This record gives sequence, structure tokens and C-alpha cells, in this order.
Amino acid sequence: MIFSPKIFISSTFSDNKELRDNIDKYFQQIGATPLLYEYNLTPSTKPLTYRTDILEADFIILIIKDKYGTKTKSGFSGIHEEYKIASANGIPMHIYLKKNPKESKKKNKLVDEVKSEGISYYYFENDEEVLNQIKKTTFVIAKEIMLNQITKNNLPRNTIINLASNEDYNKAMEIISIIEDMRKLVVSNELDWIYTDIFTVCVEPIMYEFPALQHKFINWKIDELLQEMLIVAREFIKHSTLDFSTVGNFREYKISILAKIEVSNLSNANNSNIWGISNYENCLKRFFGKYEEFKKITQDIRIEADIIK
Repeated sequence: MIFSPKIFISSTFSDNKELRDNIDKYFQQIGATPLLYEYNLTPSTKPLTYRTDILEADFIILIIKDKYGTKTKSGFSGIHEEYKIASANGIPMHIYLKKNPKESKKKNKLVDEVKSEGISYYYFENDEEVLNQIKKTTFVIAKEIMLNQITKNNLPRNTIINLASNEDYNKAMEIISIIEDMRKLVVSNELDWIYTDIFTVCVEPIMYEFPALQHKFINWKIDELLQEMLIVAREFIKHSTLDFSTVGNFREYKISILAKIEVSNLSNANNSNIWGISNYENCLKRFFGKYEEFKKITQDIRIEADIIK
């Protein structure tokens, strides 16, 4: 991440302690700064600023279960105040509402207020579902934070979207260029995917540049597809018994790739049977299947950027 976005976690405490801890750990793992009052926030004495630190947040996660929370001097609970502050100051937020909650007039007033303002929300049944949904929407959150930050600098929304699309497109084209060159080398030199190290030579630099869990695309779908491609690639490389050469520099691979490809002899080829030829073939099929989806999304991003200029 270019900076560490501050994510404010708003919920009652006693019935959400474990969930709050898990959300805290997850955001720290991906480079964000979670804000939880039990760890690093200071209560305010001013009305309707129960958590003045919320004004420093880039994004809010609001979780509403059965409890409304203890009222403060303002007459509202902590989470109700936090919602009001975030809403009044235009801080983007995702709201999670428990399915079939216990009846509570106070809590229902907050829920009714959320619904009346037309804010979208996600219904959940248990804590695991909340955490999984947060993980799935991580890049939606990142995109909304970015759009909100740039909007504050008075850039038109279309300009922001265009910048984001171009950034993703250029990054994706680096990967596509490597894989397309790899395909051409296989055809022009009559190489074999399984009995040579060409797949590893070409794909390993991408793996180094985009390590697991370190997502670098703004578009969550293209990021997800790349991660799925690399999971399959790691499986292929893990089981290969060839002596692989690798390319250390992601962007300079083209000038050295032909010199680094080592075509293995038939005695080495027999080692591939340890795992099974069909397993290698299946990996390649899955990899290129995901790659074609990756290419299609990249093309769509280019079109989107052109349309909104």
C-alpha cells in the first residue's frame, strides 16, 4: 500500500471482543492501521464526538448485533454516535447487520436510521461470516478510500477512476507481456512445458513481484484472478524435479530469458512421472484458464478507461 489507511472498527465491545481482535489482526497483516478504542483510541469529553479519533479514520466498519450499547452524555450509545460522526463527515463505511437479532427499541432506532439514509448494508449470521466478507471486500474498501481521498483534493470522479484503471491496466500488461512471450518461445523453439524449465523461468519473477497476500491491484477481480493463477503456478513448480534457473529482475527478464532457459534431457524428463504427467497438464490447463480470464478483465479495464475520459 502507498500509505497505511486507518480503519475504524465500530461495535459494542462485550459481545464482539473476539471478532474485533480478528479484524484487528487481519488489517494489520495487510498493512492497514485498525483503530479500536480498547487499544489505541482516547474518549472525548465533547458531545457527539465520543471517539474524536473517528475523524482521522479513512474508513469505518460498523457492526450491529443485539446490543445498542451504553448511552453517553449525548443520549446516544457509542456506536450510534460513531455512525452519526462518520455519516456527517462523509467518511465511507461498510455496515454489518445481524440476521434475526433480539428485539431492542434503542438498537432498532439506530438500524432504522441507517436504512432511512439509503446506505447499503450486509446481513450476517455469525462472526466468521463478517470476517470473511471483510476479507472479500478488502479491495472495494481500498478503492473507496482512494476515491474519497482524491475527491477531497477536488479531482473529478471520472479522472480518479481513469487513473485507477490505467494503473491496473499497465501493471496487468507487464504480466500479460511475460506470459505471451513465454507462449511464443514455446512455439518458436518447439519446447515442452513439462520437460523444460521455461514455465518456471517466466512465471517465478511474477511470483516474486506479486507475493501471496500482498495485493497490488485496485480492481479486486483482476487481483483475485492473479492470485489464483499463482497458486496453481506454485503447485506446478513445487512438484517439478528439474534444476530451474530463474530471472531475478521482473522488468528486465526479456533481455536474459533465452540465455536462462535450460532444456532438460530425457533422463530428467522421466523424473516428472514422480508426480504424474497428468497432474502437470492439469496445472497448466488451470493456469491458462485463469490467465484467459485475467486477460479479458484487463481488456475490459482498458475499455472502461477509454469510455470515461
